[in-house]
Amino acid sequence: MKDGINFTKKTLILFIIPFFLIIFAFIRKEFLFIAIIFDLILIFVILLDFFLSPNYKKNITIDLIIEKDFRINCYNHFKILVDNKNKLSINFYFLTDLDFAFDREYSKKILKVEPSSQKEIELKIFAKRRGLFEINNVYIKGKSLFGFIYFFVKISHKKTFRVIPLISRLNENFKIVQKQIKLNESIQKTNVVGDGLDFEMLRDYIKGDDINKIDWKATARRVKPITRVFRMENSLDIAIMLDCGRIMSTEVDGMSLLDYAINSSIILSYSAVFGGDKVSLLCFGEDIIKYIPPTKNKKDIKNLSVALSGLEYQYVESNYQTAFGFIKNKLSKRSLVIIFTDIIDDSNIKIYHKYLSILSKKHIVLLILLKDKELFEIADTNPSKRLNIFTKTATYDMILRRDKTIHNLKRLGVDVLDLFPEEINPSLLSKYVEIKNRY
Repeated sequence: MKDGINFTKKTLILFIIPFFLIIFAFIRKEFLFIAIIFDLILIFVILLDFFLSPNYKKNITIDLIIEKDFRINCYNHFKILVDNKNKLSINFYFLTDLDFAFDREYSKKILKVEPSSQKEIELKIFAKRRGLFEINNVYIKGKSLFGFIYFFVKISHKKTFRVIPLISRLNENFKIVQKQIKLNESIQKTNVVGDGLDFEMLRDYIKGDDINKIDWKATARRVKPITRVFRMENSLDIAIMLDCGRIMSTEVDGMSLLDYAINSSIILSYSAVFGGDKVSLLCFGEDIIKYIPPTKNKKDIKNLSVALSGLEYQYVESNYQTAFGFIKNKLSKRSLVIIFTDIIDDSNIKIYHKYLSILSKKHIVLLILLKDKELFEIADTNPSKRLNIFTKTATYDMILRRDKTIHNLKRLGVDVLDLFPEEINPSLLSKYVEIKNRY
């Protein structure tokens, strides 16, 4: 959009009137005179409107205020600070140079600022993609004093911001998980004096206790020997593998399968770390994209949203052999390996069988398959109404092959959750608690 002016709809309609008068002039010549007078008056009023209107280019400044990261697939609020130095109030539309990754609903709202004043205006924008974005220019479409003209002004204004994964009801999720884990521990835990690293309680010294476990401060206070009791660690190492290949590009309700997988990975990571577990994360596509080493540091997990904000799917087949080989070399102790992917086809099933059978001998493997909702909707549709029998048969064949693949993977000792995207979080967290409780 360049600087310039344009006529409003009202002006264009008024310009049409003289043409009708000219047509009537063929019947009565007086109409030609009326048309000329009308045109002259209209031109005079438009010129007057142009010169009396606020100066949108020189007397207006705009500062864009983005106070925090945006979230994907929801409305995000931001502010603009408008300084109007004109002696007249201004009415205008506001727009940025952001691309199709954002909707432009905010640009349809007319904004007003009083004469010689500043005003902070809150707007909202819907983000459709994750990543790091930059605004280079903002635009004003200002209305003239009498409403005959629009003034278009381009203002150079640089602003960088992130769109990060949407983590809904995060606190509730990991609090529920913690409660379930602690409830199970209270039933099943076995305290072993002298072993483990997790402090459990203080109790009176019993003959045979390790002298190194005596709490001398508590002993001095109670004037009798007091022993520190520890319990065996119940922590679990979790390795999350995110498939960023072509099959994760399918969109459901405005979000790709990769977006759903990222959101669930972050929610699980929060819950696991607050439950005392270590979490590592591997993102892979044609090659290894990103690896985050094992951590139980809550601060590191909180930064996951930012670390994964720029992660995009690739329009290539994922290299499962490289990914499985990489994670196998990284895992030194028994771990829970969680793999987010979509349907496994004939071209890579042999690699899956080979590496999952190796991994499942030492580790707990949980495969999260994300179902394409549209595929299953087609299978449930009456073919006489929307689809022909051939399409429905082909869809059924794909689903049957999928079920067969899942059955074969389960025979290898792999846990499989075959879910629609909206079902992931509750099912995954429930499965995590189940595995942790039996670990």
